[in-house]
Amino acid sequence: EEGRYIILAGHCRLCAAKLAGQQYVPCIVKRILLPGEEQIYLTNTNLQRDLKTMMPSQKCRALIDQYDGLKEWRKYCQINDENDGTVELGGKVFKFQHLAKTRQVLGVAYGLKESEVQQYLQLRRLLDQLFAFVDKGVLALKAAGYLAKLPVEWQIIVADCMASTGREIRIEDARWILEQGKSLEDLQAYLTIPSAAQSEPLKKRTLSYKVPARLVEKYFGNVEKGEVEKIIEAAIKLYFEHSTSQNQ
Repeated sequence: EEGRYIILAGHCRLCAAKLAGQQYVPCIVKRILLPGEEQIYLTNTNLQRDLKTMMPSQKCRALIDQYDGLKEWRKYCQINDENDGTVELGGKVFKFQHLAKTRQVLGVAYGLKESEVQQYLQLRRLLDQLFAFVDKGVLALKAAGYLAKLPVEWQIIVADCMASTGREIRIEDARWILEQGKSLEDLQAYLTIPSAAQSEPLKKRTLSYKVPARLVEKYFGNVEKGEVEKIIEAAIKLYFEHSTSQNQ
């Protein structure tokens, strides 16, 4: 309208162009935006460029905006039979009729697993106070996912407890609060008990790995199984001894 435009993406580029004294900036002009597309474009550039450096709270809000915008756009295309509709996400073009689950599309667009996208989407109702602990690495994403399902009043009590007492909320704690807590009294009583992380020594974990038969056949040929196991065990010990001496 009257030669004026709204910037959906490229605010930093415009500022840089002004500082460089440029009077004109090359742009892609979208004259008609379908419902949901504006929301998609607003966060697409940042997700494409800064996803790895974003804090969890920023990544979560950006993915939720993308998710909501994409859902709205898909719904419009469905209702209005827009089978030729296309949308660009993460530098990739997706066609309406080829779209799978929305969270799966976001994963493909931004190089995330579908489960990762789902994990962030579950934090939609998480309080900012708890998000601050996630950003600091004090609260795990999975634990935060359980807490996000709690009523706001409960989340406030958990956040206040963590801030005032340094209480750790592990995944097991968050799951217990969500599934076993029946009242605010239950919650407050549970939070007065030291967390398992603070009161119990860490349990020793044993990791196992099965070597595929094709690799055994490729590298060991007709060597007997017991001999193969001894060779692999010796190789692993040698590797870790070498790694330890390198670190020292």
